[in-house]
Amino acid sequence: TWLLEAATPRPMIMEILDVRTLIADSLLLLGSKNKRDRVALETGDRPLYIRGDERALQQVLVNLVFNSLAVTDGDGSITILAQGGVEGEPETVRIEVRDTGKGIPRENLTQIFEPFFSSRKGGFGLGLFITRRMVERLDGLIFAESEPGRGTSMFLEFPAVRPKEI
Repeated sequence: TWLLEAATPRPMIMEILDVRTLIADSLLLLGSKNKRDRVALETGDRPLYIRGDERALQQVLVNLVFNSLAVTDGDGSITILAQGGVEGEPETVRIEVRDTGKGIPRENLTQIFEPFFSSRKGGFGLGLFITRRMVERLDGLIFAESEPGRGTSMFLEFPAVRPKEI
């Protein structure tokens, strides 16, 4: 259902969001505690803020985690990391969804965000395409790094909101 919802653009409700809360709330949408327990969080103790649509960002994160769950067996790991700039106030906030799954062949990395590209049996190839569109509507970037046999990292970057803007 999120695919149909995501394909139908609705007005974005832009608000200032605490990234740590956003990630924690998104994990609750995974459903089973078993799935949530497979995801480790490394969000630091410093608040990080971005401006965005909470529902859209939750859908983005849930989609990335579901993709990781699909390619990571029971003893593999999935980690969500969030960080801002190291020095002073960050210009951007980066969220990474990292897994130790089978990885993506180098020749496919440039295509994974294209519509109808899927290497998964039964996949429609729309999930990452819609995810990229949603991220871009929120002034963000999404990109991937992967090594076959070692795993994949999906990166989201958004402009940071400085504490004095809150």
